[in-house]
Amino acid sequence: MEINSRASKYSVTLGNGLVIARDYTTFAPVRDNEYLVCSLKGGLIRYRIPDYWLEAARIKVFTIHEDGTLDQLICKIADKYIEFNAEPKVPYKVVYE
Repeated sequence: MEINSRASKYSVTLGNGLVIARDYTTFAPVRDNEYLVCSLKGGLIRYRIPDYWLEAARIKVFTIHEDGTLDQLICKIADKYIEFNAEPKVPYKVVYE
């Protein structure tokens, strides 16, 4: 964990090098093929994906609604990173199908 309290920035990195939290966003692993994502402020989410997620077409992002329903979002995969726009305080599910 790295913290810069003066700049109000932080990051949390797993032993395998994947960052799972940064500056009020979370990209938390649930299973090998599933992550939960949330951002306090919203905006562009950009996190490194696991090395074994080899096929970009199998990576999907879903908005999780209060009633549990899911809506798929458009995401971009480039250089082993996933990118998508997030609304503030809305949970998302990223899966490798």
